[in-house]
Amino acid sequence: FSWAQSFVFTDGFGAAFGASDLTLQELTRAYGTFPAGGVRPELIYIRKITDKDGKVLEENEPYSLDPEHVFDFGNRGGSEGLNSDLMVEGEKWIKKDKLKLSSQETQILYGSRIPPGHVITPQTAFLMVDLMRDVVDHGTGFKAKALNRPAAGKTGTTNDESDAWFIGYTPDLIAGVWVGFDSRKRIGPGMTGGVISAPIWLSYMQEVLKDKPVKDFAVPADIKLAQIDSMTGGSATGDLKPEPEELEVPTGDAPASRGVDFLYQDLDKL
Repeated sequence: FSWAQSFVFTDGFGAAFGASDLTLQELTRAYGTFPAGGVRPELIYIRKITDKDGKVLEENEPYSLDPEHVFDFGNRGGSEGLNSDLMVEGEKWIKKDKLKLSSQETQILYGSRIPPGHVITPQTAFLMVDLMRDVVDHGTGFKAKALNRPAAGKTGTTNDESDAWFIGYTPDLIAGVWVGFDSRKRIGPGMTGGVISAPIWLSYMQEVLKDKPVKDFAVPADIKLAQIDSMTGGSATGDLKPEPEELEVPTGDAPASRGVDFLYQDLDKL
């Protein structure tokens, strides 16, 4: 995974999750953490400076990871305690925003199970990649599927369609697209990230990857994949389907915690 990332730059800002303003650089960098296995990219703006005679005065090489082994870190670190580097970095934001984190939240964000050099565990990074593949394969980013190679991403549209986003990536390249005006005003009705930003991303990626080999996303060794029956919520493999359970009747206002299985238990009687 190369940190020499590609961006479609504009001068504007947009909102993430309708809560705060972020630049395209910030958002693309954040999403780049997922295909990098939990390692947050360090951005490089100047690769090389030479004098008039071609002598190299300064050169910055992008940090690279092998896409085939990007999740091979496992759960390095202990099961208790905190990752001190992450905790020091996060402490200033906890104080600034006056946050009160529970012990469980603190472990998730700063626990020592996060390997050195990572900001999230490789397992969490992989699960995010897997979720975002569905955005391309079956969701709002379906126009990016025309890339005809494994890809993942996320569309985004702010209120009143004033900003349209698509952040997408393959195993070894990430690109972000923002469409909007310098001042906050509506782009146009129906102008969502999936409609106008994803096609721009697709056009760029088709060109830059046209001579590159097709790669699939790696899978961590400690992640088990299973086919799920969309009707029952259980295993799609007959011999692995769980035995039927008795329906647990909730008490008071508490919902039954059995997923969707109970919705289909009497279908065979219809």
